[in-house]
Amino acid sequence: VVLAMSWDRADIAESEIFSAISESQLRELNMNRLFIKALMYQQKGFIELFMDYGVSAVNVLNRERMERLYLKFITQGTQQSERLLARLIQTRDNMESCKCSGGAQKPHKFSMSCGIEEKEILLLIGRIIKTLTNDVLDNIYTEAYLTDNPSADPTKDLYPPRKRDGSRKFNLQDLFIWAILCHNMELAVLFWKNGKNQISTALIGRLLLQHMAEDADSNDEMELKSVFEADSQRFEELALGVLAKCYERNRDITKAVLIRELPMWNSQTPLAIAEGSQCLDFMHHSSVQDLLTMIWMGGMVTNTATWRIITCLFLPFLTPFLIFKTHRKFNYMHIHEWCKQERSKLNQSTVSLDNQEKARLINVLEDVQVVDKSAVNTREYLETIMVDEVVESLEVSLKTRQQMRMESLYQKRQGFMNLSFLSCLQLFFMSPLVKCILNCLSTLMFLSMLSYIVLVELGQRCDPSKPLHWTEWFIFMWVLQFMAEEVRQFSHFRSLTTKLNGMSYWDKFDLLLCSLFITCVVMRLFFPRLCDWVQCVYAVTLALFFLRFMQFYYVHHTLGPKVLMIIEMFSDVVFFVAILVVIMLAFGVASLSLRDESQKLSGAMIKNMITIPYWQMYGELSLEDIEKEVDNNSVRYVVTLIMLGIYMLGTNVLLLNLLIAMFGNTFDRMQTSSFKYWSYIRHDFIKEYYYRPWLPPPVIFIIHIMRLSQLVYYKVLRRHCCKAEPRARKSDDFAMRLDLTYHLRLQAFEKQVTDSYMKEFCVLHPHPEQE
Repeated sequence: VVLAMSWDRADIAESEIFSAISESQLRELNMNRLFIKALMYQQKGFIELFMDYGVSAVNVLNRERMERLYLKFITQGTQQSERLLARLIQTRDNMESCKCSGGAQKPHKFSMSCGIEEKEILLLIGRIIKTLTNDVLDNIYTEAYLTDNPSADPTKDLYPPRKRDGSRKFNLQDLFIWAILCHNMELAVLFWKNGKNQISTALIGRLLLQHMAEDADSNDEMELKSVFEADSQRFEELALGVLAKCYERNRDITKAVLIRELPMWNSQTPLAIAEGSQCLDFMHHSSVQDLLTMIWMGGMVTNTATWRIITCLFLPFLTPFLIFKTHRKFNYMHIHEWCKQERSKLNQSTVSLDNQEKARLINVLEDVQVVDKSAVNTREYLETIMVDEVVESLEVSLKTRQQMRMESLYQKRQGFMNLSFLSCLQLFFMSPLVKCILNCLSTLMFLSMLSYIVLVELGQRCDPSKPLHWTEWFIFMWVLQFMAEEVRQFSHFRSLTTKLNGMSYWDKFDLLLCSLFITCVVMRLFFPRLCDWVQCVYAVTLALFFLRFMQFYYVHHTLGPKVLMIIEMFSDVVFFVAILVVIMLAFGVASLSLRDESQKLSGAMIKNMITIPYWQMYGELSLEDIEKEVDNNSVRYVVTLIMLGIYMLGTNVLLLNLLIAMFGNTFDRMQTSSFKYWSYIRHDFIKEYYYRPWLPPPVIFIIHIMRLSQLVYYKVLRRHCCKAEPRARKSDDFAMRLDLTYHLRLQAFEKQVTDSYMKEFCVLHPHPEQE
């Protein structure tokens, strides 16, 4: 075997050695040592061969061997190894500079190779992963997670994975990260295929390669950038292919896979990872969009008419007549009759259910009630997983299993049929759609009041002796609540880097609005004599608040892509203005010097150099003024007209048509992918209103006060009471938190689908050697 490995001929080892020896001889072969050697030299064929013959990465890997793998790679002298080595040294220097600024530092013992200590390689790799993912994965390799902890319970503490003795457990996902950083795509795909959580792992690979491509772009390595981008696109296609196969097999389980938190990836969900790495094709898939639509409707069925929702909004007592999503599998008028028929079939059956088995199902249903009541979709997915797990674990016949599912389904439907009036109101007003409608109406009322103040009250009360009108104080409080809500949304990010990188165009626009309005308040209260400036700043702020109303168009499938096109066209306008300014100044300065040779440097002259050519571009030629200022028989008059003609030809014919062509190109480019961009933006919009308080401004301060008081209470309680436990995080429709049993069930489902997808993928895309 060692000789075959030196030749790198895994085919000979499989056909001539492994297939020819007996099982006893195979057990005597130390394949763990050979597996490590194959990893050291990155021999993909032998690694796959040893894994096929039962070698487990969990039993082979430990911290020391993982460190040797990285150390072996960075000493190879290849382009990628030198790049990784440079990153390690830079990260180490940054860490040492932070330690030196904080206090004294103990000297380190560095190894002779590369100046990197072997024991600190994984810590540095963890910092590199944190940087590459913009703090999304900041818990992969930390000192606390790498240190042995014999008191840890592997069944409760899902991350970091540990063995029975408390030592850190390394698996194929660690090898996947190692292969990505080494840029060995064959090994990365192999570890991805044989690992766990294939969808999220592929998205993580896509995220890492995407940032590696950005680093290559910053270093002007364009060829390497294209290679990284192609590899990142490959992993997105793998994730999308597995997702499509899962959705084809079981839609409910697939949606649960999308929103379950993964401890290995810093408790991120596959949906959150795809959104963070901007996987447009992934976010555009039907499973993701169906999930977002169900979350958007909240507890209501997805085909509920808009006029029904608006009617119930103004007449809340009609809310119980809406069909909520809990009845989506059945017709509302015939569900009671269906339940009676199934109940009679269950009673007439010759096979009876054991009371203990029924009790287990009832306990499952009680566990589901712990989930947040507003997360209707998550409760249904979680119940499906839990009930199936209980049913499959019992050694009973297929007929009994079907009866148990029917019994649990009947109990659930019977409970949901007895929804109280308050429960209906809660499901209705907690839906993101209703929150959006309430905020839209609130924004219209705010714009009406602000317009009234700017048009009427502001001009009448510019006198410092007159007090502010009550409507102006009301607007101040309104915007203060708006700013408090923006701060609350901003505080949801994990770190400052993630906050800054996660800011969208509208977040920056809101930041500009808040700054302008603070300027308005300061000038209005402390500088009332600057009446003209106050009115100007108020007018600009009002105009920007009107533009912000277009954010509500995002949710519409027709208006949303058009808003994205308008935002994208602003970049074209910037380039157009950069060219236009040069031509305007060239003509403006030259023509002004010919029109009036006796003028002095003043503000009016500088203004005319810019305004005159700008308005002439739109047809305001001002020929009468030229004839008055310049003698018609002079050479200056002729040259001025010739320059004006050339300027009009260049701006009206050349530049404006260039701008139209740029707009057309942007429109054609966005038209093909605008729906994908809209699908991606739609996730952020729905998520924002899902977590937004259900009360709109100006009464949203009630929810803010309640949340702030709860936060202060738990902070004080945890500080002064040692027995106070942290609040348990509940599952919701964007993050489902599962126990180890249900994690394993979803992993098995995902692994089974991945194997099926890879078989079809190999048939459609055979390897060149197989051809």
